[in-house]
Amino acid sequence: MNRLAQRLVVDRRPPGTRLVSITHDREFARKMKDNMGGERTVHPNDRFEVEAAVVRVTYDSALGPVEEDVAIQMISQRVYIAGVNGVGTWTDTISVFPLVRFWAPVGQLDANKPLLSKILASGKQHDHWAGEVEKLRTKYAEADAEAAKERTKQWEERQRRSSDQNKKFIDAVIVGGLALELLKTPEER
Repeated sequence: MNRLAQRLVVDRRPPGTRLVSITHDREFARKMKDNMGGERTVHPNDRFEVEAAVVRVTYDSALGPVEEDVAIQMISQRVYIAGVNGVGTWTDTISVFPLVRFWAPVGQLDANKPLLSKILASGKQHDHWAGEVEKLRTKYAEADAEAAKERTKQWEERQRRSSDQNKKFIDAVIVGGLALELLKTPEER
């Protein structure tokens, strides 16, 4: 999570941004996981984890030095994809989302956070916006499913080619061995 926080938060801020702290929020992660349907396992070794943290940075802005808290969420999944002949493969996915950010002049963020949180919570979700978000989710889910099918198809093709090559090699060894056997004189046999 620390490297992801560096890349997602610190590296995307003005030059000279300094990482102050990373606070892991297990309770928030648990709630997010529950909101996503909890455990999602089909195979006994499937894994579905959610982590959440608040990353605090400080930097100089046009308004002077500021502190910023960025709440981020990381979802990691390991899913078994069944293949041909009972042989499958594992697919690992990691998704990272910045959820919300608050900033204020240095030294004022903690005092202003309750007010900023209330302002954020008072926002109303419009039906049009919710519909557009659902369309995007559906589009991405379909794209993910299509990509998974394509990966499975490619894997099956690689397995088929490997099997064909192994069969040709074995046939060549057997035929080659038979040819060598036929070339031997009766005394050598």
